[in-house]
Amino acid sequence: MRWVRNLFVPTLRDYLHDQLGKKADVFDDQRLRDGPNFDEQLYDSLGASALLVPVLTAAYFESDWCRREFAVMRERETQLGIRAEGDTRTLIIPVYLSGKARFPESIRKMQWKDFWEYNNPDLAEGTARRADFNDYLRAWSAQIVQAFEQTRAFDSKYPAIRGSKFLEELKPPTDALAAPTMLVSNA
Repeated sequence: MRWVRNLFVPTLRDYLHDQLGKKADVFDDQRLRDGPNFDEQLYDSLGASALLVPVLTAAYFESDWCRREFAVMRERETQLGIRAEGDTRTLIIPVYLSGKARFPESIRKMQWKDFWEYNNPDLAEGTARRADFNDYLRAWSAQIVQAFEQTRAFDSKYPAIRGSKFLEELKPPTDALAAPTMLVSNA
């Protein structure tokens, strides 16, 4: 997705760097290589990641690998007691772009940051719209830094987490899987 690769990730990386005072390694799963070791690359990357910022679209939960990455972080949250009653910490900070009707019920109940109105890969530099996007992302990146600071340090068990407990609940609703039918009439 061009918007994610060319605008969202680089801008987020810059704002996180500014706020953390050090380089923020924002891993974009586009760096993974297809092939027989893809699953191990994904699990290793997740094991080394403090947070997950999934970019939610209608297609996200239809992807087995996207569901797996989400499930891995949900399982880690459970192991750490995160999201337990009264706990406001999170390791998953979703970005919403489109298609929430196709999200699993448990995801529709989550809080996410809505970037739908900025989802334009050609958001031109120097425009008021781009300035709004930058301000919106800058403010939100402070929340990511706060979440990062509330998480525990890396644990050698993280790469072994596979998320199997949560995979089933992350399937999109079956009624949302059918392609929409559209009738165009010239009456």
